[in-house]
Amino acid sequence: NFSRIMNESAALLSQETLSATEISLNQIEEFILMYNTAYNKLKAVNVPSSLAEIHKKELQLLGAKSSIYQALKNYENDPLFSIVAAQSLEKIDQEFADLDKDIAGFIKNNNL
Repeated sequence: NFSRIMNESAALLSQETLSATEISLNQIEEFILMYNTAYNKLKAVNVPSSLAEIHKKELQLLGAKSSIYQALKNYENDPLFSIVAAQSLEKIDQEFADLDKDIAGFIKNNNL
């Protein structure tokens, strides 16, 4: 179940290929919904203690992405915060990539 949700989340998240400056308001709303849905599904999963840190990090990153897109959606009310949020996208994407490596390492180390 955890693996299925992780794979579904990764597939959905990999569809996000446009930069923040090239996406429409509708796409931003879709991203917010996607990240919130992934967050809620993942949060509902009971994980073994050996996966607790990975699970926690995934939740943090999903929440961060949702917050970034919320800020981008709200650019008219707070343009400075939107700029700061957009600048943090690359860092969060790198943290997702690092998390993918951690997951791959966990799978390899535990012969899964």
